Amino acid sequence: MSEPDDKGHDLDALRALPPRDADPEHAALVRARALAAFDVAHGGDMWLARATALWSRVLLPTVLAGAVGVYLTWAVRAASALYH
Repeated sequence: MSEPDDKGHDLDALRALPPRDADPEHAALVRARALAAFDVAHGGDMWLARATALWSRVLLPTVLAGAVGVYLTWAVRAASALYH
């Protein structure tokens, strides 16, 4: 087990490694396995997988940003009312 102060040296050693591209055949195999695992995780229902992806990539960030906007508007109005 390495000492905690050696972590920086380990990261430097990893950064020094040259980049290596995977061969196309191996990359295709990894992609196929990942897609199969994704399909199994969603019960084989592609509609559910797409809906989940849409929710997590588009709708959830939009809802969160809207909630933050509403809260900030309320907070500024409340602070302004207290100030006056």
